[in-house]
Amino acid sequence: MKYCLSTIFAILSLLPLGAFAQEGTTDSTPTATTETEKKADTEKKSEPEKKAEPAKAEESSLGLNAELQVSSAYVFRGLNVFQKTSQMNQNMLLAPGVTWSVFETGITIGYWGAYQLTGDNRSLNTDVGLNLEQDLYVTYERKISKKLSATGTATLYILPFADKDVIGVSAPTWFEPSLAVTYDLGVASVSLYASYFFGVQSEGGIRDTSYAYFNPYVSKSLSIKGKDVELKAGYGYKQFKEGNSGASNVHDLLFQASVNFSFGSWYLKPGVAAAWTNIEGPDSTFSDGFVVWAWLTAGYSK
Repeated sequence: MKYCLSTIFAILSLLPLGAFAQEGTTDSTPTATTETEKKADTEKKSEPEKKAEPAKAEESSLGLNAELQVSSAYVFRGLNVFQKTSQMNQNMLLAPGVTWSVFETGITIGYWGAYQLTGDNRSLNTDVGLNLEQDLYVTYERKISKKLSATGTATLYILPFADKDVIGVSAPTWFEPSLAVTYDLGVASVSLYASYFFGVQSEGGIRDTSYAYFNPYVSKSLSIKGKDVELKAGYGYKQFKEGNSGASNVHDLLFQASVNFSFGSWYLKPGVAAAWTNIEGPDSTFSDGFVVWAWLTAGYSK
């Protein structure tokens, strides 16, 4: 969620609390052909001419990708979603995902899920609409120029197992249209992501948790000892529908690093990250907003 922080605080307010080699040719000086050479030449010409075998067609990609991630925490836009008492709580995430890139159209259809593995607050997080998140999305990517590209995405976030008696609404749902524009500087890529996270239901205060989100970030891909390393750093800002006065998770900072190990169509991608977001409260401090976590993603592309 990939998820909305304001939902947490809205809910908690209800509680106590991706050579060929060419044959060489040599020039030779013409010489008198011997009878033996003439005979050999005649025999060679009398052999039936062999047809060149057609080149074997390359196996086409189906555009399918499946991943399974295990993470020490679920952090979405700076917020540790599965936390119990602190941003640094390490309640583990299991996140399956699958995407299909629709041929050469630039369209990708995908699914992503968030399942809390550890922590004695799993049941509570399910009831209040923080656990068992189900996301469906479609993206369209277009290359505008050699260095400039844009990606539009429409995402549906659904919490189908939330308890209506606890939060006042069944299957709280959010819809988020977004646009990301990326420019390749050569040494790195700079991007601007903008979206609107819209609460679909008016019941349970879901609509009130809507916000506009702006996220400029820098990313860099490099090779270290033959391994692909990806780095990313960014800042996020939310403008909540009900205003930002006294609201937590308005600002977020992120730095993450991951390395890709490829094994044919399979890959493993471990990573680490650190994030910060503002946590408001009478006894809160700047350090309360920090969280550090790690993950391992196993994937297959066909």
